[in-house]
Amino acid sequence: MKYEVLMGITIKDKYYEAGSIMSASELPNKSIKWLLEQNYIVKMDKHYQEKKMQELQNAKAEEE
Repeated sequence: MKYEVLMGITIKDKYYEAGSIMSASELPNKSIKWLLEQNYIVKMDKHYQEKKMQELQNAKAEEE
């Protein structure tokens, strides 16, 4: 499973900027639920990916 970082976080002495993509193996298992609840990360499931693609298409359409 992959996660997108929404707010910068430091995990095991490594800083992840907002927008970074992390795999589940980079996150401590005991922290994933809390990070999701606090909106520091979001699970990149099919629904999330579809939503992001729609946002990008809308932004591109507004530029034109």
